[in-house]
Amino acid sequence: MVRHPDSHQLFIGSLPHEVDKSELKDFFQNYGNMVEFRINSGGTLPNFGFVVFDDSEPVQKVLSNRPIMWTYHGDSDLKLECINVYYKASGGRYLACAVLMDLEPGTMDSACSGPFRQIFRPDNFIFGQCGARNNWAKGYYTEGLKLMESVMDVVRKEAESCDCCRVSS
Repeated sequence: MVRHPDSHQLFIGSLPHEVDKSELKDFFQNYGNMVEFRINSGGTLPNFGFVVFDDSEPVQKVLSNRPIMWTYHGDSDLKLECINVYYKASGGRYLACAVLMDLEPGTMDSACSGPFRQIFRPDNFIFGQCGARNNWAKGYYTEGLKLMESVMDVVRKEAESCDCCRVSS
């Protein structure tokens, strides 16, 4: 087994179970010469894998283009139905069906300015001006109470636009 330097390897995580492996391979070949392509899938865990290039330049290109998104080009009704559970089509790309909220603005600032900001709808970020500082009562009765109406409005709007609503924390 050939061992490639870490700088030539790229980890791909949380791939949808219905991802087309040949389409994914074609996507990464656009960045450079691939030496190895492995996708580990099956079971209930998210799919993940590794892409190994012949040098580090393609890896740097991929990382500089974050977030990495590719468009589904197929015509499978089942795949489109599955992706529509978690994402909504908007302007030729998919946006996550999610409401992100926190009492502290710092965590939301990192999400708003981070590499994945493009997959979230900007008006679905709700944050307070000061955190509860690990005080449940302060978060529940004072700071959190101030945001409750706006949170419920955004959650209601998001839920009304979904066919299959799921909740997680």
